[in-house]
Order: sequence, then structure tokens, then C-alpha cells
Amino acid sequence: MKLQLANRSIYNCLELAAAKREYIEIELRHRKLGKTTALIQFAKENGYVVLVGSVAEAKVLIREYGYRLIKSINSNLDGYPFFVFDETAPREKIEAMKEDGQIIITGFLRAEDFYGEQAVNK
Repeated sequence: MKLQLANRSIYNCLELAAAKREYIEIELRHRKLGKTTALIQFAKENGYVVLVGSVAEAKVLIREYGYRLIKSINSNLDGYPFFVFDETAPREKIEAMKEDGQIIITGFLRAEDFYGEQAVNK
């Protein structure tokens, strides 16, 4: 699913993607729109663990949003049933978790050419 905000909110996109167990593909132009805020709100309301790219990032977000279930994708994740992920979580690690039987509900996945054409055209 692509992130298309013309007729819906980011939170609504998360709900739709979760219902279909799809990831939301984002592009560089989707920076600073409130995706992480919406993802954490969605996770809080549903009891999901939010996966991010690093321990430092997880600590900052826990402090900022007061939600304790924000973890680095490199952490010990045993015992947690359901996950959503932010764009900083590497695609390969998300796919490896899914292959290992972890339940990945949805999340923001950087497009393959996230920095590609925009970076070249600048």
C-alpha cells in the first residue's frame, strides 16, 4: 500500500493497512508528516510493540511519547506478540522476523528508491 494522504489521515492509512496486513510504502517526500506520532498512537490503542532502528531512537521516543513498548529491532523481542514498525527499522530485519513467525501487523517501509531519484535530481 502506498501512503496517499489526499483523502485520509495517516492513522486511517495504518488502520487500513493493518486490516490487510500490508506495509505502507513511503517516499522521501513523506518526511515530517507525523507518521511516527500516528504509529505510536495506533500501537498504544492496540497494544502493539513499535519497532525502530536503534536503542537510542527507542529511548528518545519512549521519553517523548510515554509509551514503553517501543523497542529497537535489535533488542530481545521474546514474549511480545504483535509488532508495528517505523521507517528506521531495516527492511531485511522486518522480513526475517516475519519469516521466523513473528506477527508484523503493519508499518512504514521505505521505498526501494527512497533516496534514489530525488537525490540525483537535486
